[in-house]
Amino acid sequence: MLLEVREARIRYAKAEVVKGISLHVDEREIVALIGPNGAGKTTTLRAISGLKTLASGSINFDGRRIDGSPAHEIVKLGVGHVPEGRVMIAGMSVSDNLRMGAYLRKDRGGISEDMQRMYEHFPILKSRRKQLASSLSGGEQQMLAVARTLMSRPKLILMDEPSMGLAPIMVEEVARMIQEIGASGISVLLVEQNANMALGLANRAYVLEVGEICACGNAASLAEDETVKRCYLGG
Repeated sequence: MLLEVREARIRYAKAEVVKGISLHVDEREIVALIGPNGAGKTTTLRAISGLKTLASGSINFDGRRIDGSPAHEIVKLGVGHVPEGRVMIAGMSVSDNLRMGAYLRKDRGGISEDMQRMYEHFPILKSRRKQLASSLSGGEQQMLAVARTLMSRPKLILMDEPSMGLAPIMVEEVARMIQEIGASGISVLLVEQNANMALGLANRAYVLEVGEICACGNAASLAEDETVKRCYLGG
């Protein structure tokens, strides 16, 4: 397996917000992590990418234990993170934001090739490349956030609420983008409030509630589970 989180416990101050969860992501797999607000989904992603420390448990990526490693070292190993809210460098241009995604790389030729690949994959970014990132629409900013992460050439992308706040037509575009990333061979761990979309995209899924995994399995099967439908799918 590519990523394995084992018995992870995470605290904020004295409150335990993630309570001994275990999950994994295989190579070339899209895995969804769904559940209500406050369940610990974002905290789990932050721990995987080195932005939050485990109280106990372990995280292994590509055969190497990474919990306790600095975030930039985890990026080097091949973990990309598209955070909730997109987090643009607002005062920089679209093209400079993309270059920042490759800040740990030294291969100038490869970086230039990847820049062109991002512009081919996201034509709207090419037409906006000289504009400030702050001038983009929400959907365009989400595309830039994903493209910037792809510039690091990750093996795994952590995506936190990519459809949040977007118009329905842009939600469809984001779903297509996630499908294409998965088809390219990059694994995805997707946190998403839009549970219907997440389960439609994923191979497998975990349902997180109050810091604990209460259901897991094949995404299509979970989408038909009566409890999951009632609690998370509006059914």
